[in-house]
Amino acid sequence: MRKQKEIGEWRDSEGHICCIHANRKLAEQTIERIRMLEKKGIEIIFAHDFEWEEDPKNASRFWGRARL
Repeated sequence: MRKQKEIGEWRDSEGHICCIHANRKLAEQTIERIRMLEKKGIEIIFAHDFEWEEDPKNASRFWGRARL
């Protein structure tokens, strides 16, 4: 996300280029959209960040669903 590393690619035993994403171009577009949201000040939390979710100070920071 921060351009610290490239999208994961490697060559298989037959010399074909493989990518960690099923669709590299779509992944690049998605990453760019996320970067634009962050530039607008939107905080993005990826995957299942259990520690972030369980931290009481973040209870009011959810968007899109009610917290129980």
